[in-house]
Amino acid sequence: MKQIAQRVLGIELAKSVGATETEVAIRNKKICFEDIFKTAVAELEEKGGLDVLVSKVLQGPPEWAYAMLRLVPDLGFHRAALIDISTKAIDASQQLATILQSLKADITQLHILHARSVWFEWTVGWSEETRDTWIA
Repeated sequence: MKQIAQRVLGIELAKSVGATETEVAIRNKKICFEDIFKTAVAELEEKGGLDVLVSKVLQGPPEWAYAMLRLVPDLGFHRAALIDISTKAIDASQQLATILQSLKADITQLHILHARSVWFEWTVGWSEETRDTWIA
């Protein structure tokens, strides 16, 4: 699901529970998942808390569940449902892992998102002595 479509869905879900501050946060394209979740957790505390937030996140794409697992502490029993949904995004990573192994790189961080976009980090070095590069 593309970012604009995700924001539209997020706005609809926020409206459905009267989360106006969260809606404003979602509309702001400079605000990331972490800030949106912080806003939603604070705003929905009196409207059902994590029960409401998780139910809405589970209606979205798997990367929402994955982001919530990474960014929201103390999920309690909600954690299992979020893990179950986020594995859909992780399943796509299995195919990509095979491709990345051909790079022979030790990738320190890898995040696979639902739209099969990839964000990963590795360290590339240069040795002046051997005039060669290396990947760690």
